[in-house]
Formats: sequence, structure tokens, C-alpha cells
Amino acid sequence: YMLTWRCNLFFSHFNFMAGISGVMGGVQHTARVIAHVTKAVLVNACVVTILLFFSLAWLLQNYTDSSTVYADAFITACSLTAQWLMSKKWLEHWLLWVIVNVVAISLYFYKHLYFTSGLYVVFLYLCFLGYREWKKQLVSTNSDAYPVMPQ
Repeated sequence: YMLTWRCNLFFSHFNFMAGISGVMGGVQHTARVIAHVTKAVLVNACVVTILLFFSLAWLLQNYTDSSTVYADAFITACSLTAQWLMSKKWLEHWLLWVIVNVVAISLYFYKHLYFTSGLYVVFLYLCFLGYREWKKQLVSTNSDAYPVMPQ
């Protein structure tokens, strides 16, 4: 129970801070613009996601009674990465959310949580709409040239 409570507190704080970062901008407090993620950031995000995955899998294996340790760890690790990418307004975060939602739909359906699975179908649909809208905004601002964004 304590692990669940601490995880919820962490994720609430993380989402709040990521939202503030997306609205307030970076260190200069300027509005962020939609852009493509750089290859260096993408590689770093993949490495961090893999490390998160293994750390979360270990925690779930040793401190919970989860019957789907690896799926839960994958969804959580990828969700944290997608949330961080979203706070930076990088277009590709939508693609990661699509992957997360497809895995979540499958997991919740497997666990007979049909309403939750249906909710993630709605989230998946929203990902496609969000990607399309962000892509339009990216093209309309002529920033499709893969700009180098500050970390």
C-alpha cells in the first residue's frame, strides 16, 4: 500500500511539473513551440526509458503482487518518457503515447478490465487527433526543419 501511495504522489508531482514546464517554457520562461525531437535526445530518452523499465520491473517483482510485472513496467516507463517529451512539445511524443495505449488496451483487456480498456481506446483515438493537430501546427509555423531545442 505504501508503495502505491508513494508512486501516486510521485506521478502527480511529475505530471504537475511537466505541465508547468510545457506552459511556462524553459529556463527563459518563453512559450515552447512544437518541434521535432533531436536524435541525441531520442537516444537519451530511449536509454532512460530502458533503465526505468528495468527499475520498475524490479520494484514490481519484489514489492507488489502484480501478475503483469513487465507490461506494467513498460507502460509506466514509456508513459513517463512520453510525458516528459510532451512537456518539451516534441511532436514524436504522440507516437510513444500510441504505443503505450496499444499495450495498455491489450493489458486491461487481458485482465478483464473492459471499461478501462475502452477508455484507452478513446485515449488512442485522441493520440491520432493530437498528432494530426500538432503536425499541422508544426508545418504552419515552418519549423519542420528539425530545430535544435534547448535541453
